[in-house]
Amino acid sequence: MKVLVVDDVALARERVERILKEDLNVENITQAENSEKAKELLENERFDIAFLDIEMPGESGLELADFISRNCDTFVVFVTAYDNYALEAFSTSGFGYLLKPVSKSELGKILERIKPLLSKQKDLPRFIMGKMAGKLYPIFPEEIVYVTADLNEVIIRTKERTLYVSMKISDIKNKLQHLFKVHRSHLVNLEFIDSFESIEQSKYIITFKDIKEKITTSKEGGKNLREFWDNSSI
Repeated sequence: MKVLVVDDVALARERVERILKEDLNVENITQAENSEKAKELLENERFDIAFLDIEMPGESGLELADFISRNCDTFVVFVTAYDNYALEAFSTSGFGYLLKPVSKSELGKILERIKPLLSKQKDLPRFIMGKMAGKLYPIFPEEIVYVTADLNEVIIRTKERTLYVSMKISDIKNKLQHLFKVHRSHLVNLEFIDSFESIEQSKYIITFKDIKEKITTSKEGGKNLREFWDNSSI
């Protein structure tokens, strides 16, 4: 497990690192004193978890969390002395929220929630954080049925939920190569397609397994889907 601890107060960083190492057997820990340094590290290394202070000089932890959600496959845990930040923290891409001074028990609980999720995916990005009804959920690539662009964010549909993610659909496609583009506003997971029906000039209506929603392709997307299907047939 690779951990990044970001806080402008050295004693706070040291406390989190000490608990992680001495009490929770986490050895691979890197510290950063501000968001700028953290971004440099995140652009060159892959971290499993980032513990972020919220109030820091310059860019805040909330702003850094937004950067992480759009560019990294890293669980974000907020660490702050002020509980009035809780609601705002959870409306961002935060997986957990700890109050200072951080305790071994609370930090341990967060790690126990995250550990089972770390091995879900190896080849694809491990997850994307999605929002639904004020709560955050990790979305694993293999669970995605389809993705639809919606203004400045995307809607990701799984069998269980409909979630909102603050990313462009082009960024989703770049991250998740297994999704097939059938329209400039739609990506689909071929594993979940039940059937597709021709409606006009190479356009198709796609139906999916286990959900009622349907997606209509563009002409180009329908043509590409049909060609892919034909070429993949035995």
